[in-house]
Amino acid sequence: MSQQQCPDCQSYDIVIDDFISVCTNCGNVVNDVPKLVFQPPPSSTTTAKNVAKISQQRYHHQNLIKSPDQKRTTAPVLYGIKLISTLSKNLDISKAIREMAITLFRDVSKDKEFKNCSTNVKQSLALCCLYVICNQECNHITLTELFKNSDSVFKHVGKILLRLQKIRPELFEKSGKKIESLLPLYLFKHDFVDKERMTISDYAIGLVWMWQEACLIQGLNPITIIYVALFYAWKAVDQKRSSITINEFCNRFGISNRRALNEKVQFFFKVLKDFAKCCPLLINSEELTKNTVSLRIDTIISMKRLIIVQYNSDNQQ
Repeated sequence: MSQQQCPDCQSYDIVIDDFISVCTNCGNVVNDVPKLVFQPPPSSTTTAKNVAKISQQRYHHQNLIKSPDQKRTTAPVLYGIKLISTLSKNLDISKAIREMAITLFRDVSKDKEFKNCSTNVKQSLALCCLYVICNQECNHITLTELFKNSDSVFKHVGKILLRLQKIRPELFEKSGKKIESLLPLYLFKHDFVDKERMTISDYAIGLVWMWQEACLIQGLNPITIIYVALFYAWKAVDQKRSSITINEFCNRFGISNRRALNEKVQFFFKVLKDFAKCCPLLINSEELTKNTVSLRIDTIISMKRLIIVQYNSDNQQ
C-alpha cells in the first residue's frame, strides 16, 4: 500500500500492478502513467557503469510498449486486450470472436473519440467491443454476464456504446433487427384484439427502434424489452387504458416475470419523458406522468428520428 490517495473514493489502499497504480477499494486506475522502477538516487560512490545499468532498468516515461506487429501499444490498450482475453476464457467465448473483439478494440482505440481516454474508459471500451462482437455473431451475451465475470469497475458503458455506434454503425445493424423481428411472435402469442394488432405492432416497433438507436437496450433481456414495448403500445391504442399498470397488463394477458418488467417499465417511463422533452411538438406540453405518457406515444413515434438525433446529442457528452 502507499500514501497515494484515490481521487474517486479517497482510499489510501493503492497498489502498483504492472507499474500502474490501482485502487483496491474501488478498482479505479489512479495513475495511467507507470511509475519508474529501479531508480534510487545515485550515491557519490556509484560508478558510471552502475548508473547506466540502473537507467536501462527504468520503465520508460512515455507509457509505450513496442510490439512486433505495431510500432507502439499503450498500456491502457494492453489492459483492454487482457480484459477481453480473460472474459473470453471465463465465458467460454470462441477464439474467433475473441480475436475479432480485440481487432475492433485496437481499431476504435485509435479513433479520436477514444484515443486519449484513461485506462478506466479503455477497459469499458474493451468490454463493449466484446459485447458487440458476441451479439453480432449470434453468441448472445448480456452486459450483466460480462460485469459478473470481471473484477474491474466499469463506468459510462451506455455512453461508450453510443459513441461506438456513432463511429462504427455497421456493427449495430445486425443486432438492431433481432428484437424487432421477434415482436410479431409475441404480439400473436397473446390475446390482443385483432383490429388493434397492427397499430400495437407499429407503436411497439417504433419504441424498440428508438431505444435501440439511443443504445438503451444493450445487454438487456430482449423478451423483457418486447413486453415493455407492447405494454406502452397497447395503452397508447386506447386512452381509457392510460391508468392501467404493468401488473394489470400481465394479469390480463398471462405474462410472467413481473418483477423484471416492473423495473424496466419504470426505467423506460423516464426515457419516454426525456424523449418528450426532445420532441418539437411537445416542447410546451406539461411534463408526462405515468397516466399520461401513453397519450403521447403516437406523437413521439411520429417524430422519432428528430427526437433520437436530439436525445443522442444531449447525452453524448
